[in-house]
Amino acid sequence: MSFSAKRFVVERLPPRIAEALRPILDSGAPEGEGGSSGIGRMAASAFVTRITSAALAYVSQVMLARWMGGYEYGIFVVVWTLVITFGAIFCFGLEQAVVRLVREYIAAGDWGSIRGLVLSTRLVSFGGATLVAGAGVTALMLRPDLVEPDWRWPVMLAAVCLPIYSVAELQDGMGRAWSWPDLAFMPTFIWRPLVILALMGVAFFAGLPMTAVNACLAAITATWATTLVQMVVIGRRIDRVVERAPRRHHFREWARLAAPILLVDTFFVLLNGVDVLVVGHFARPEETAVYFATVKTLSLVHFVYYASKTAAAARFAALWHAEDRDGLAKFVDLVVKWTFWASFAMSMVMLAFGKPLLWLFGHEFTSGYGILFVLVVGVLARASVGPGEALLTMAGQQDASALVYGLTFLTSLLFNSLLVPIWGIWGAAAGTTLAMILESVVVHLVVRRRLGLTVFALKRGG
Repeated sequence: MSFSAKRFVVERLPPRIAEALRPILDSGAPEGEGGSSGIGRMAASAFVTRITSAALAYVSQVMLARWMGGYEYGIFVVVWTLVITFGAIFCFGLEQAVVRLVREYIAAGDWGSIRGLVLSTRLVSFGGATLVAGAGVTALMLRPDLVEPDWRWPVMLAAVCLPIYSVAELQDGMGRAWSWPDLAFMPTFIWRPLVILALMGVAFFAGLPMTAVNACLAAITATWATTLVQMVVIGRRIDRVVERAPRRHHFREWARLAAPILLVDTFFVLLNGVDVLVVGHFARPEETAVYFATVKTLSLVHFVYYASKTAAAARFAALWHAEDRDGLAKFVDLVVKWTFWASFAMSMVMLAFGKPLLWLFGHEFTSGYGILFVLVVGVLARASVGPGEALLTMAGQQDASALVYGLTFLTSLLFNSLLVPIWGIWGAAAGTTLAMILESVVVHLVVRRRLGLTVFALKRGG
């Protein structure tokens, strides 16, 4: 539906609903018709929230490392990485699908489908993750020798957190769909880490054991509490802007849309967590803790990439489907250059102050300073092509995005599995960096071949 048609629909809605929905439709509008304001608002919210989150996450990880010590902290970060990885996978691609579907249903005035979508996607995510978590717990109960004794309870507690974490990821997508940045970003990046830090702080000053088990209990409490609050607030806001109507369910349509997104998401989250998981498997918990702290030190640089991806995706889709190829090429070039140069500047800051930042975790963590220089190469390689895979997805090339991530994940898994047993965390840094360089090259080639666009920040004549 064109932007003019969307405006026609909105102007004929009840005033209260039309006013609430106008920013959502404006965010996909062409330049000059309100589109830049919606995109700008989400971009600013995403970037500010991620910067705040980076500082909060860094402080919380520093405190956890100091309170828990390298051994217990190393166990916790691996277990929490498992939750993050599989929690994102068991959204089944719906967290991105709802962004597109909500906008389509709003434009059509299909309120019943919106209400059916909200309920059904939550149930699917929670139910699917519960089945997987239950199977994992059952396997550990029948075969406790599958993991080391110190890991057994943390892994089982992670299973308790998995279903609600998947719902939280889904609801972040709902927040983006409705252009509600406070609900799209705050629960995941601000509320939850704050609650975890507060609970662990109370436990520390109360003299309780600072173990991975207690850290997992804090994470479970924080995730369930913040997600349920988020669910209530989203429900109330939807009730204010969506007319009452019988729920309608389009499971086949939703599954067809979500399936390729699920494939992309699966490879993406596995790619982001594979190095920590491989290090956790082959190395001692203390070494895993050092590697994780080093990766966290680069998190602000990664957030530039994330913010540009989140902010630009809807604009990519709008320009592509409007067949504005010149406008798309200019916007892509702007996003890619901004992503790279902002990432480069932040990388230099991280390298300059990396050692004292790692010292905050504890004196032993400074041993990870050298691998910062290796990891930065990979981060800048990814930034040099900007959110190219998001461009592919928004242009209907989900299969290409899946191919890129799948190839990169397998490469990272192979390199890490070969190099970590030999060189430890240096091997993880090298393997991850090589995989990210390959990813950037493949993204550049695929975008040029499939879309006829060049995504490279340092291209001549750019």
